[in-house]
Amino acid sequence: MSDSHKISFVSAVLMNINIIVGSGIYLSPPLMAQQAGGLSFLGWILAGLLLLPIVLTIANAARIFPGEGGFYNYCKAALGEDFGFIANWAYLLGYMGTVATITSGIRDLLINPLGFNFIKEYPIVFYVFFILIITLLNMISIRVIGKIQSMITLLKLIPLLVMLGVIYFFWNSSFDYQIDRISDLAGTIPLVLFSFLGFESCCNIGHHIRGGTAQVFKVILIAFSTSVLLYTVFHLGILQIMGSVALASQGVHAFPKFMGFSAVTSAIVSSFLLFDMMLSYMNTTYGAALNNITNINIFAKCGLLFRSKFLSKLNASGMPSNAAIVHGILIILLVTCVPSVTILVAITNLGVCIAFFLTILAVFVQSLRKKKYSSLFIASIGFISVGILIYLTWTTKLGDNNWTRLIHASPIMIGIPVGFCMYRYSKKIKNCSVNK
Repeated sequence: MSDSHKISFVSAVLMNINIIVGSGIYLSPPLMAQQAGGLSFLGWILAGLLLLPIVLTIANAARIFPGEGGFYNYCKAALGEDFGFIANWAYLLGYMGTVATITSGIRDLLINPLGFNFIKEYPIVFYVFFILIITLLNMISIRVIGKIQSMITLLKLIPLLVMLGVIYFFWNSSFDYQIDRISDLAGTIPLVLFSFLGFESCCNIGHHIRGGTAQVFKVILIAFSTSVLLYTVFHLGILQIMGSVALASQGVHAFPKFMGFSAVTSAIVSSFLLFDMMLSYMNTTYGAALNNITNINIFAKCGLLFRSKFLSKLNASGMPSNAAIVHGILIILLVTCVPSVTILVAITNLGVCIAFFLTILAVFVQSLRKKKYSSLFIASIGFISVGILIYLTWTTKLGDNNWTRLIHASPIMIGIPVGFCMYRYSKKIKNCSVNK
């Protein structure tokens, strides 16, 4: 691809910020406020620092292992095809948790504050209806959806930009930061990890940036740092306006009620914010589902899944409709069996952390071979960061004892070995067919 058809450095940074800053900006702050009160905004900074060596290592992976394929490509090149499959499969399972999490979050919005009690009493009806819509959207040409997504992206950024503009005027010098809850900050980090997911997708566009993969490192570092700052300021602004108790109990959508507007104006602004949140949630759900369905289709085209021929089939729009249907059924099962948003966040974190760990291992091994000591050092810190993320997710978000945690983590604990057995069996059948 010639440079004239590639995106500029600035455009790449802005694109990556758009990828990283998603529905987590609405979903995570109330959960973080429940965990750590007035100090909860610091969770973004702590998680950002903890994630930084992981971000830098994955950005380095895109440079060390050029080409498309993401985690599969990185791990296959340094560790072998089996590890490449495990990394991508774990990532797929984790991102199924993302779709389920946002689906559950949308249901919560419809129940409170909108008051759809029918959805509260019959959640399965909502799950089937909503996932059916997302599945049907993933059967439509991506060009059509792309135009709609561009408009939703602009709407998504409006509340963030407004908060950046008004935080000065609503600064509360007597705000209670609840310093005594500083030990609770660790529990906010797994929630923040969920909100930052997307940075890893930025590594896959290195070949579209002018200057190639050499620019990926800088682009991701700047985009990630800017996203950390935006999330932190937005969260701090909401705390200053409505306080930690109101944020924890009422959610982000309620902050216009605390800005001194008239009842009518407050209702209008709150309604717009709710509408904006719903669109952002749907946009995130669609994007995550598309990512999952694409991965399922790629596995199927390589003959690595059961019924690969069925799953690789495309419809008239060129979309993998059968893979979309299977994905939708799996999401309905997951969100029905695990209705807790916090546990679904934890499932997502476990899946992606396994992919992160194997990618860091791939970079470590390759750097050791090439005697790239700076990369070795960053990767070594990355191992520690992943370990801390898994530990915090396991101990603070999956239950009070290990037996409960094992049950809640079963989609990952069972899904990975089942997927690997399926992969090995399908690969064996494929090799036998070739030999014949």
